[in-house]
Amino acid sequence: MFQNVTGFPSAAEDFQAKGLNLNDYVVSKPAATVFARATGNAMIQVGIDDGDLLVIDRSLYPQQGNTVVVAIDGELVCRIYDKNKQQLVPGNPACAPTSFYESMEIEGVVTYVIKKL
Repeated sequence: MFQNVTGFPSAAEDFQAKGLNLNDYVVSKPAATVFARATGNAMIQVGIDDGDLLVIDRSLYPQQGNTVVVAIDGELVCRIYDKNKQQLVPGNPACAPTSFYESMEIEGVVTYVIKKL
């Protein structure tokens, strides 16, 4: 329970009465949404850190600049979709881009990143 210690109503009181379901905020298409845990530092400059939880919509077709999850040789990677250059670009200059090739499979578009503070 939230207590009002300053004399003003708490913003959290609204959520206390209704209940807060994170899925209501981050999942628009439940049948097409999956969650995955980010590992590594390839996307640190775009705000995706090791251990972050990614919300991935598998129904979206990637657009230029979207962050996507792609299966490459059986391994899932998270990268920036660059259709113009036909590359998957990491969010870390220490990592090299990957050119598109036939056996790659785009698993979905990252719509939210949930991080622990």
